[in-house]
Amino acid sequence: MHSKWPKRLILAAVVLSGLGVVALVGMDMVLSAPPIERTDLETLLPDTPTRVADIVGQTLDTVCVLAPHEKRVPDDARDAAAINDFLKTRTYGGDETHWAIVTKGAKGFALARFERSAPLDIAWGDDAAEIAPDGFRPQPCAPGATAALIKFGGSQARIIFGAIE
Repeated sequence: MHSKWPKRLILAAVVLSGLGVVALVGMDMVLSAPPIERTDLETLLPDTPTRVADIVGQTLDTVCVLAPHEKRVPDDARDAAAINDFLKTRTYGGDETHWAIVTKGAKGFALARFERSAPLDIAWGDDAAEIAPDGFRPQPCAPGATAALIKFGGSQARIIFGAIE
């Protein structure tokens, strides 16, 4: 769809005296721009799985969705420890009115938070399982290569996150 570049990338370097050698000592891999914007969700083709990597225009290791009230991904999810540490640094707290998508890739982590609304909401749990098509498995986290979103419904659209099987 379109490329999104990080707004903030801090790179610290130390020049080793007398040698003229530069050594990298740290890099903040937090992307301040969300990987997915609300307009990306609104323009998804109805009833068609769309890979998250295609939406953000980059290869991803892991993608997770946090349903309302969820503050962290399940401990048994792929890259759970790293993703939950990232969420903790962002002081992310789930509530009734929001849901989120978090990505982990070569360029770091990104968090996109969405407000629940009548025209566009998230379906999760049993609701998602009931309306998911064959070949698509709703789940909280998925490998970047298979992570996808599907939009169902018209004026009352719902998004399902999962993996293409």
